[in-house]
Amino acid sequence: MTASDIPGSGGKPAYRTWHANLGIRPFLPGAVIGDDCNICDHTFIENDVVIGNRVTIKCGVQVWDGLRIEDDVFVGPNATFTNDPMPRSRQHLREYP
Repeated sequence: MTASDIPGSGGKPAYRTWHANLGIRPFLPGAVIGDDCNICDHTFIENDVVIGNRVTIKCGVQVWDGLRIEDDVFVGPNATFTNDPMPRSRQHLREYP
């Protein structure tokens, strides 16, 4: 397991990702990741996501479109989020509430 620091302002890393393969980033390009975050292995973060400062996301977490995580949050291993409060099979929202 290797850490990869992504440079931020003030000489500190903006965030750190932990993953076995350094060629793969665990998030899509539209995601906004705050400063001094720690993103562990086997995570996936979609485009329409905002993650605050000093957030830790442990292994096996998927963060789906529409989710906002505030500052100083710890997301435990294999936590599950949903972007639909009333899931319905085969119905897709045009926008997230």
